[in-house]
Amino acid sequence: MVKKIANAKKIISCDENQNIRELFKIFLNNYRRVPVTGDGEIKGMVCLTDLLDYLGAGERHQFFLDSKSPLDVSIKKIMIGNPYIIKAGMKPKGIIKIFKKTGRGAYPVVSGKKLTGMITEWDILNIVKNEVSNLNVGDIMSTKPFTVKKNDTIFDASKMMVKGGFRRLPIVENGFLLGIITPSDILYHLYSKNKVFSLRKDKILIKQIMRKNVLSARPDTGIGKIMNFMIRRKIGGLPVTEDRELLGIITERDIVNLVNI
Repeated sequence: MVKKIANAKKIISCDENQNIRELFKIFLNNYRRVPVTGDGEIKGMVCLTDLLDYLGAGERHQFFLDSKSPLDVSIKKIMIGNPYIIKAGMKPKGIIKIFKKTGRGAYPVVSGKKLTGMITEWDILNIVKNEVSNLNVGDIMSTKPFTVKKNDTIFDASKMMVKGGFRRLPIVENGFLLGIITPSDILYHLYSKNKVFSLRKDKILIKQIMRKNVLSARPDTGIGKIMNFMIRRKIGGLPVTEDRELLGIITERDIVNLVNI
């Protein structure tokens, strides 16, 4: 049942009428996505790339431009409405089917109309780890991940993240891994430098804010070992390298998609 595998932590949610300023504070506390509620029921989901979209990296930026006070705009303007939901009594096979069908990283769990929890790909890894433990990282990794260059701007990276729904982008030079950048890195930079109004104008280069000491996996590492590491460290994906050369990337989604149901 869902309650045995869903995230047991306190549910962090926001009301659809809260503003973007309050959403920033939630995301800066290391949350990647948040369910949105209203009138006692689930209304939508909002994630880091939705906020980047609004700040300038996508079509939602028009809402930003149309507002006299962009940070006071309500969250319902940028959320994804009518999200897929998982009912509290659903069995694991049904849950995995939803994850494989839609490709999203998390879903709200509801009992009736009430939000009771969240279930993420991390939770799914705990269900399926015995089914794929005989494989190695190189067997299932994505071999041609999207990458960026160190001298690209954070606006370039933001646009790619929003368009492709990427949660992380490796930075490479001559095929070798230099670092990684995530939506969280960009949002933290914008907020800490008081630049939330100037994503499109910010000339900061990726190399100036990227994470340089990057955890990575080897292609011959067993999936079981990597899964336990990802669950323990709450890491959604790892670049796969050999002698610093980027060979691919492995994510929670790669593992979930492998499972037969």
